[in-house]
Amino acid sequence: MSTNKVPDRIDLKLVWADTIVPENVEWIWQDVIPQSELGYCYGYSGQGKSPLWTDICARVTAGAAFPGGAENTFGPRSVLMMSREDDWSKVVVPRIIAACGNPALVANVECSVITKDASIEERTTALGRDIGTLITTLKDWQPGKPFPLLILIDPFFDYIGEIKPKEESEVAPLLNDLVRICKRFNITIIILGHFNKRSDAAYHTEKVMGCQAMTRVPRFGFYVLQDKESSDKHVHELIPGRQSLSAWSGLKYSTTAVPLEVTVGKKKVILRSVVSIKWGGAAKGTTEDVGVKSASSEAKSDVEEASVIIHKFLAAGEKSCADCIEQLKLAGFVCSSEDEVAERRFHSRVRKKAGAESYQKSQRQWWWRLVYPEQASFDDYNPALETEEATQ
Repeated sequence: MSTNKVPDRIDLKLVWADTIVPENVEWIWQDVIPQSELGYCYGYSGQGKSPLWTDICARVTAGAAFPGGAENTFGPRSVLMMSREDDWSKVVVPRIIAACGNPALVANVECSVITKDASIEERTTALGRDIGTLITTLKDWQPGKPFPLLILIDPFFDYIGEIKPKEESEVAPLLNDLVRICKRFNITIIILGHFNKRSDAAYHTEKVMGCQAMTRVPRFGFYVLQDKESSDKHVHELIPGRQSLSAWSGLKYSTTAVPLEVTVGKKKVILRSVVSIKWGGAAKGTTEDVGVKSASSEAKSDVEEASVIIHKFLAAGEKSCADCIEQLKLAGFVCSSEDEVAERRFHSRVRKKAGAESYQKSQRQWWWRLVYPEQASFDDYNPALETEEATQ
């Protein structure tokens, strides 16, 4: 017999708006990085995401001004970094020094330490199981070190453990746990990640690896792009992705390898090639530059041309959904991605543009039929407002 007790009742806890005190947004970097929030930064490999954020972390530890001269009002604060992709002694620490940061205020999460009885065991840190350990670390922050202002997780998927990156139901709860940590400890967390290689992404959010929670849960975010105005492949742009808290438009930056002299014991050593960041002027890129088609005329043209074919095909009478899709394939409209959601979305747009509806004629078969003699106006076409419908 089950020993689980059934609760007497379950109620919803209501919080009335007049009991909530309005607050200003507090900024680490004015109008760019808010305090106590979860943010993201995504882009392709080789565009300097890690050096860029190491530069910002160095400014936090030194209490230095931010790019563009924005004042750092916090003074020197600690930074907690979770970074496995780069070697710390050969890459990360030299970058911190090159950016005039204070290595004494940068902590690397090397692993998780398990103490049981008289034994000590080390294991790879995975936030999916070690989120409580992160909370304990912050609660028992090392005396003598200023409390962290920033946590950088680079890349995020290296630290999720057994959680499946594409499973919304698994990723979203972890991200929400990070949001709660931000609020509880008045700390900002930035997660870094890569773009996928989808060639048919309609929106910038579809270029991000993983699930929709990767851009939906964080309150602010950034993308890194190649600067289209420069022929130098080392010139990039940091632009806002989700930036609901300000109207910041982004900055240009470039990566360059510089020599660095450091003191090791009593000897001076020259590190020959340390990647450093040089900040530039205002960025010109937008989120439309992230997705290949991103509501572009090319995407609109594909839908419009395909809808004409379907309208003519259905003019003779209703057809099965499978036959309509086959007709599109014969006309050359083949989805270049194996993403079923993107394919269904395209078919849904084509059907609507053709003035047709889908209905279930039998248990396993869907049909399309015209409901309007004329095609809908293309002026009102807005992919961002489309609902995703199954066209099975």
